[in-house]
Amino acid sequence: MVRRPTTRHPAGLLTAVGVGVTWATNALGGHFVVPGLAAALVAPVYGVRHRTDLAGLLGVTGASALVTLAAAAVSG
Repeated sequence: MVRRPTTRHPAGLLTAVGVGVTWATNALGGHFVVPGLAAALVAPVYGVRHRTDLAGLLGVTGASALVTLAAAAVSG
């Protein structure tokens, strides 16, 4: 397997997490939970599959969106 590159700056990861939370809250607020969930599921898969810096950040974005959507589903 090819070694995955790491993101160079922590601000990129923090920004990706913020964007993922925004994706999820926009999906919840706009009542587009199913398309938001689909995007949140596809993003980490793309990130793992392509293994570039940008794809990795997209994976972090999708993962944080999934966590936010899961937290919203549990809290009701």
